[in-house]
Amino acid sequence: SSAGSGTELTSGPSHAAAFFVELQNPSGKTAGPSNPALVATGSAPSEVAGFGAETRADGVVLHWDKAAPAPGMVLRIHRSLVKAPGAAKPRESLGAALPEQQVLEVNLDQEDQGQALDRDADFDRTWRYTAERVLHVEADQHTLEIAGTSSAAVTIDAKDIFPPQVPRQ
Repeated sequence: SSAGSGTELTSGPSHAAAFFVELQNPSGKTAGPSNPALVATGSAPSEVAGFGAETRADGVVLHWDKAAPAPGMVLRIHRSLVKAPGAAKPRESLGAALPEQQVLEVNLDQEDQGQALDRDADFDRTWRYTAERVLHVEADQHTLEIAGTSSAAVTIDAKDIFPPQVPRQ
């Protein structure tokens, strides 16, 4: 069979493609094709532009330039702790340390708000964030993904500089 340039797999509308492998022994005999391997094909989602972060009293606000919503689209945000040498681990809750790396997802099916609030990022820590748009493609009861290019990393020193809340009676 003739091989294409490969661009048909990375451009155009998203869809699933199935690939099979069939090997022949030196006698030309085969056991038949393998089970299908499903892959998502099509254009990757646009890169996340204008990605930034700021600290507020209720957490770290992440913001980015909005893009058109699309069925199956999410914004995947990666958060990781930037450790200083000899630094203590993040706070522990009920004996379990919070993860030093976490993935957050924002649904972009209906609307891209251009911002999200990370309430779980501890104050007085330095965090590094990146984001990418990811398109979920459903095929044969499987969810496949086409990921866009990751944004530039944003590092924020989440200092707690906020006054305590006024007590309520």
